[in-house]
Amino acid sequence: MQRGEQTPDLQIELALFFFRSLVACHFVAELFTKLTAWNEWVSAIADAGFPFPGFMLVLVVVLLAVGSTSILSGRWLNVGAAALVLYQVPTSIWFETSAYERFDSASALGGVLVAAQDDLLGLFNCTEQAIDGATATAGGSNGAEERTGRVGGEGGAEERLLA
Repeated sequence: MQRGEQTPDLQIELALFFFRSLVACHFVAELFTKLTAWNEWVSAIADAGFPFPGFMLVLVVVLLAVGSTSILSGRWLNVGAAALVLYQVPTSIWFETSAYERFDSASALGGVLVAAQDDLLGLFNCTEQAIDGATATAGGSNGAEERTGRVGGEGGAEERLLA
């Protein structure tokens, strides 16, 4: 390997970090606005009729911080996804007034769920073998040849089905 070349594993990790950063940017921006315009957000929460607006904003900041950190780091993705869903769904219902804002929120949530899909499938006790078996049973083949590829980090790579 020549100087300046990156290993395939490093390239994959950098690409995944970049993709997770794209997903997280919505929530990092939300966190930044909550921290820099604290009093305005406390007023907005109070105006919406919620009790204890200062405490509720602290909860919002914690959810955004935990969720964004999880997505960016790629660790504890199920916890991060849950935190961001817990933040975004009520926000969309009570504070977003246009269809555009609500669809934007749905898009951000979709990105979070895709980023955390492996961790979330584990929560529901779905393994790749179970999913592959269900797909095969349902006749889910698209006619393309299946191929496998290596993905992973330290200590060896895991093999995944590539469609």
